[in-house]
Amino acid sequence: MRNLRKHIRPGRLLVTLAVALGFLGTFGLGQANAWSLKEAAAPYAGTTINMICQAYTPCYAIEGLAPEFTEETGITVNFELTDLDTSGKKGLTDAITDGGYYDIVEVQGMLNGLWGAQGFATPYGQFYDDPALKDPNVNAEDIIPELLAMNSIFGGQQTSMPKEYFVSFGVARMDMLAHPEERANFKAKYGYDLPPGELVVEVESWDQWGDMAEFFTREKGETLAGEVLERKFYGISVSFKRFLTVWYDFTETLYAMGGELYDADYNLKLNSSEAIAALQFMLDMREFAPPSFAEYTWDEQYSDFCNGNTFSGWCWADVGFYLQIEEDCPASAHNVTHFLYPGTHMSIPYANTWVIPSSSPRKEAAYLFVQWITSKETQVKATREGWLPNRHDVLAMNEWQQDHHTSGWTQVHLTALEGGYLAKIHQHPGFQAFQDMMIEELSSAAVDGRSAEEVMNTIQEKAGEYITKE
Repeated sequence: MRNLRKHIRPGRLLVTLAVALGFLGTFGLGQANAWSLKEAAAPYAGTTINMICQAYTPCYAIEGLAPEFTEETGITVNFELTDLDTSGKKGLTDAITDGGYYDIVEVQGMLNGLWGAQGFATPYGQFYDDPALKDPNVNAEDIIPELLAMNSIFGGQQTSMPKEYFVSFGVARMDMLAHPEERANFKAKYGYDLPPGELVVEVESWDQWGDMAEFFTREKGETLAGEVLERKFYGISVSFKRFLTVWYDFTETLYAMGGELYDADYNLKLNSSEAIAALQFMLDMREFAPPSFAEYTWDEQYSDFCNGNTFSGWCWADVGFYLQIEEDCPASAHNVTHFLYPGTHMSIPYANTWVIPSSSPRKEAAYLFVQWITSKETQVKATREGWLPNRHDVLAMNEWQQDHHTSGWTQVHLTALEGGYLAKIHQHPGFQAFQDMMIEELSSAAVDGRSAEEVMNTIQEKAGEYITKE
């Protein structure tokens, strides 16, 4: 796991709290001056809360800001940084055993149904109803509503707080798209133009992305963008390791091809023509990807793109920020083209979420920290360091368009949100087991010789054990 701590800049001012919550009701604004974070936190001063979250730029950013919260409140935050799968499963184990160690757990938004159904998540309504804890400076519309609805609401209750708003998108090397000789050669071979070498572009079809992956795959000694290659160069990276990445990449491809996992009534759609085509595209791309695809996660995808080994790949905004850090990524910094996935351009408004386990003995202190993270002031500061805001007012700030770390991915996220390109996956308590099964089958497909149709038929059959109609 890469270490991004060195990119967190010190020297921040104290934050004034203005919470972005309000899903369950409107809170009185007349008492805004009567509430203060310092007074709210006084009963919990000296408390240490334990938080487990994903070791990517958003958590590093908030970890860097946490001393400000501690100075204001006297509450210390102990961070455990790990991969996303481990974060959710360690937190769930602690909750199942009533261990009481974790106070804030980063959980995939799609797993909140499990936490809610089992009573492992503390409903946020109990915090909102406590005027001693709840900051009354609230704008219900600040949190992106599609984000909150898909990731944090189960059984009519808010069981978590969206940590961030992110959609997946494609990235490609801008310099290669812009190179005149490469453009001319591509058109001569395929009969149409490459997308322009610009910050944000449209890739119209999956065939077009496949053509680009084929075209930009070159052998050692061949010429690429005017340079003789010292090693083989790959047109795309594709991830098939038995890990979350393969599920996310497949699912994004599926929805952008017009398919879905299941509908609102939990009718499974996993062996549809779109699902078969989505897996077939990923399998086809192995020909143009680094040969270690069976051991690839998003870490390897980003490392190869950052180091100049690949032309394109699936991406996320937390890494979009990372790819623009000059000292770490000389091949990609100032040199990334971003695009919503081809086809329908539909994407999923994912959020990893903050769950406060019902087993936590420090729930109130944990809530104050989550509330502080969600404030506009904190999110503005954190976004400068790699955070992904869950608030439309922060995401739409012009500041991000002036910074190469944020200008590309924020434009893509705004386009998905404001252009009507957001789909939805419906919460289900069986999603954890369903996802684990899919990861097993999808990763096996890369090496066991089964056809895409055979794999998706197997997934359709097995999925009925987990995704049942409620």
